[in-house]
Amino acid sequence: MSHVKQGRIWRAIRNSLGIQISIYFIAFALLIILYTYIFHLFYPLPGNKSITWASALLFVVQSMTTVGYGEILPFRYLHYAGAEEIVFEGDALIAVGNTGQLKKFIHRV
Repeated sequence: MSHVKQGRIWRAIRNSLGIQISIYFIAFALLIILYTYIFHLFYPLPGNKSITWASALLFVVQSMTTVGYGEILPFRYLHYAGAEEIVFEGDALIAVGNTGQLKKFIHRV
């Protein structure tokens, strides 16, 4: 890809609020999918049972949005570290959305 085309793409992204909002939500969705997959693979329940996909998704969404009802709790240090990473990523994405273009879009609508 030439530098001229690359410059046009970045300019189009920078000038289009709809594209920026779409990229933001796609990134958020991809992180939720990634962490749900990781959590499903590496979080064993007592008795070496695996966690269900729905429970893994519930944990990830609750953690990313910092709601954390506590139905599923980490019980090893590695799981605590993973949960902290999920919370950090969710907080970072929410902060970017609140301080950036998402706020302008909400006020525009």
